[in-house]
Amino acid sequence: AGADTLSAASVPCDKLLGDVRLADLRDKTVFRSDDSRLKGVTVKTAAGTSWDASGSARLRARLAQGLVASRIETLEATPADFAHCGFEKPAFTLMVELDDADSPRRSILLGDAAADGGRHAVVGGSDAIFTLPGDAVADLTSRDAQ
Repeated sequence: AGADTLSAASVPCDKLLGDVRLADLRDKTVFRSDDSRLKGVTVKTAAGTSWDASGSARLRARLAQGLVASRIETLEATPADFAHCGFEKPAFTLMVELDDADSPRRSILLGDAAADGGRHAVVGGSDAIFTLPGDAVADLTSRDAQ
């Protein structure tokens, strides 16, 4: 190799990726559950209203196809990030019960509305905050079969 040759290690990350963040390259599927493993889903609003959404065909189909984020906000959220995105009092909390001995219950928190019309979301005790698109939020919070 000549003196004019650059190695990838010597090129700054921002020159390699441009405006693309590393989080943008990550798989954006944040939760998926085979319908046969889904035992039940309860949806609760910030106002305290709750309902059994286990019979919602829209919700079950969305969980089976997978929740795919439109954007990953951060993979290492701070308490200030959680507060800024509305998780101190989430708009919706979904408790998903699975037929799984290792992880029988998962929570999905939907926070404030995002700029793209979706909602900020967190799955389980993760430090990642992502945005779910509006159609996914509508499927998760639909009261089509209570």
